[in-house]
Amino acid sequence: MLLGIILMPGFWMGFWARVKFKNRGMFIYLMYLKLLKRAWNEIFGNPGVFLPDIFGLIMTFIFGGLALYFSGLGGVFLQIVSGVETEMTEAVAYFINNPGAVVNAFLGVVFFIVTTFFIGAGFSVAKYKMFSDMAGKKKTGFFKEFSPANKKYYWRFIGVRIAVFFSFLLCFAAALLIGGAFGVISKLFGVAVVVILLVVGMIYLGLMLFFIYPALFIEDKGIMEAFKRSFEFARRNLKKTVITALVVIGIMVVASIVTQILIMPLDGFKIVQFAVSSVIALIPGVWSGYYIFLAYKEFGAKARAGK
Repeated sequence: MLLGIILMPGFWMGFWARVKFKNRGMFIYLMYLKLLKRAWNEIFGNPGVFLPDIFGLIMTFIFGGLALYFSGLGGVFLQIVSGVETEMTEAVAYFINNPGAVVNAFLGVVFFIVTTFFIGAGFSVAKYKMFSDMAGKKKTGFFKEFSPANKKYYWRFIGVRIAVFFSFLLCFAAALLIGGAFGVISKLFGVAVVVILLVVGMIYLGLMLFFIYPALFIEDKGIMEAFKRSFEFARRNLKKTVITALVVIGIMVVASIVTQILIMPLDGFKIVQFAVSSVIALIPGVWSGYYIFLAYKEFGAKARAGK
């Protein structure tokens, strides 16, 4: 009986398939772990890559403070951060009863969004160009890249950002339109359709556009070419795209938990907690961002090599 089992080709084929599957799983695990480790080592080996986010954070605090001060929202913001419900309710009631204050608040918010969007884009361009250079094992630096990178990529980057925004907006509108059509039959069914279409559509777009910035900078593509390349790459490497996205989500979730633990001693100082958590968030943000560029570079090279 035992001899018959040992001599059965199917037995050994099945055994080898299981061993091969386990080895492949371990190889895949080690591949992503290697990329994560490389990303960590290289961002701290080139600490200048943190400067775009540091300058961006400083800019956000400055323009945010100016917007809050001139719009009259400063008190409301402090009360929201401090969690003082009574005063916060009174502040909201004040804005409701004073249309002029509402206009100032709206203009302050618009000022903050516009300034941080357009000025912050310059810092993002420099950061992504540094990511591209580092992934290609080139020497780079923030002050070296800032001006030439923005001269070459700034408006392309702005265009991609706007196009991505409208892509998700179109997905949202399509889900509402289709769900509304089904809502004529049944409101509950219409809501369910909207929710399902939104979830599926947002996840699909998120995956298809996951590598759009690496496509823009590493391959030096235009706006439409970057979209096309990102979609093609994600479709051909769907499993790797999903795993890479899950790794990034995992980094941010773990970082959020660790940050909450670290700022617990500052529980009585909400504004300080907010500032400290913003600074700490720079590390996982840069790490995960560069990891995406490395993954695109690595998987793209393997695809071209036919692996």
